[in-house]
Amino acid sequence: MTGKSKFLFLAIALAVLITGVNAAQLTVSVYPKDPGLEILKLYPDEVGVLEITVSNSGEEAVENVNISISVKDTSLVLFEDFISKQVVSQQIALIEPGAAKTILVNVKPREFSKENQPFVVRYGAEILTHSVVTYVGVVESPLDVQVRLAKSALDIGEGSKVVVTLKNKGQSNISDVEAELVVPRGFESKSDRIIIDLLAEGESLVDREFEFKVDPIVSGQQRILLLVSFVDENGKHAIERELFVDVQNRAMVLQIIIIAIVVLIIIALYLKRNPNREEKPLEAPEVKEIKGETVETLPSDKEILK
Repeated sequence: MTGKSKFLFLAIALAVLITGVNAAQLTVSVYPKDPGLEILKLYPDEVGVLEITVSNSGEEAVENVNISISVKDTSLVLFEDFISKQVVSQQIALIEPGAAKTILVNVKPREFSKENQPFVVRYGAEILTHSVVTYVGVVESPLDVQVRLAKSALDIGEGSKVVVTLKNKGQSNISDVEAELVVPRGFESKSDRIIIDLLAEGESLVDREFEFKVDPIVSGQQRILLLVSFVDENGKHAIERELFVDVQNRAMVLQIIIIAIVVLIIIALYLKRNPNREEKPLEAPEVKEIKGETVETLPSDKEILK
């Protein structure tokens, strides 16, 4: 190993050592935001919040603390800026000695799972050197929420409706049931929220409709949320269902197609009346006399093409 290589190796080793020492000053704890829970247990499509606390137990400040939060199974997702992800990254610029920083992370199960789902937090100063794991339990909900879109492909200015059925499939009453449709900007909701004081065991609310209309400024795929909150024997819950509609300006598309057809017809007529090669009229036969006889000859092909 040359002197330059040794120096580079020692520099890298020293950087890793310093990073490890800084990371050793950090401790991370992950708990449900609700202080009464030891482990976060959620119904499918219920949004829960986990609180990540990063503490500096050392005597020196730690800079550039990187944190990577991930879920391994696709049945569990994280939310950042209303976008579902499998990995969320955060950075804390500085943590003073004895200080702590808190990060809140929204998590939602997509479906029921018999096994607890791992929630992994990796952290470190500059690079990720340590990790901590907690788990999210997914349990069956006593409230069955069935949602469907009457029409998912819409034209600008067109309306549709979301049809909702709620059923208490549990073994106890469900109270304070509220269902509300949350539409994006450019949509107009024409229905009030559903409010039910009590939904008894086995009782249902069938095919309740939420109507909405699309404004002319909206196009493309849009997300609609149905929020259902209720109280059961395990406390208060809020379920969030996602629906997507595709808004297209069919009238404009049809106009573009008609204009394109008209342009093609005009071009075809122009080319027909004005061909690239101008044909010359055939010349009159040339009259020659050979030994007292009259002979008519036609111009050659080459002469015609000139």
